[in-house]
Amino acid sequence: MSRVMEENFAYNLNLENYAELCHMSLSAFKKNFKRYYNTPPAAWLLQRKLALRFTSCLHQNERSVKFLLNQASKMYRTLSGCLSKNTILLHYNIASDI
Repeated sequence: MSRVMEENFAYNLNLENYAELCHMSLSAFKKNFKRYYNTPPAAWLLQRKLALRFTSCLHQNERSVKFLLNQASKMYRTLSGCLSKNTILLHYNIASDI
């Protein structure tokens, strides 16, 4: 399961597609995923896609980084209820003067 998820998370697939790639029913996939990653598949996918997008924007201009930091901050607060922009900056080792 982990190989399938790591190789395919960037693609626009739904949970049924991931379950099929893992040769499981949707309910078995969700159950096994939660047990393995300790988070629901939709939240994990959102977090991974956001991190991928964030790191790709680091290679672009400063405006893109500022915009993405604001978006990431909102998304992480939604997911965890406690992470802030500074926490994200620390996590990715980014200077806070961006």
